[in-house]
Amino acid sequence: MKCRKLFPASNEQYLYHEEERLRALVQSKQSLYAERVFSILQDVYQQSAEPIGGGWSYQQILQVMAGGESLLLWNETKLASFVIYNRLIDGLDIIVLATCVKEQGKGYMQTLLSHLCHQLYPDRSVWLEVHSGNRAAKGLYEKLGFRLCGQRSRYYRDGGDALLYTF
Repeated sequence: MKCRKLFPASNEQYLYHEEERLRALVQSKQSLYAERVFSILQDVYQQSAEPIGGGWSYQQILQVMAGGESLLLWNETKLASFVIYNRLIDGLDIIVLATCVKEQGKGYMQTLLSHLCHQLYPDRSVWLEVHSGNRAAKGLYEKLGFRLCGQRSRYYRDGGDALLYTF
């Protein structure tokens, strides 16, 4: 897979996933790619076989990207996967994350979360939540070493519980 430097940015990094070299961009308090993030979320909401909660509006994505940080993974010229998080005093709170439907199953989210937890912030706790019915996401988080630490009953619109994980 070719990986070209498309945007001049000092915070651009290359991550290696299996044999592929992928471009990752760490953004702080910017909503430059909000439209692409929102488009991925809409596709995931419409096509997911797992319950995922969801319901993010474009305005909400703009707001969380403008106020937090983003780790964006590019496959050539297309945004393939992203994690949006807030950096807190004692850790990171992952707000929303997703992988483009066409890119799912390739390990991109595993690569992003591993990079976030092990390279960018190895000394910080990381928290996230997931719909209790989303087996694929729960399996990934547990495989990466996240531990279940709580539950929010009937948190999602469909009545599903939110499971809280920490790394």
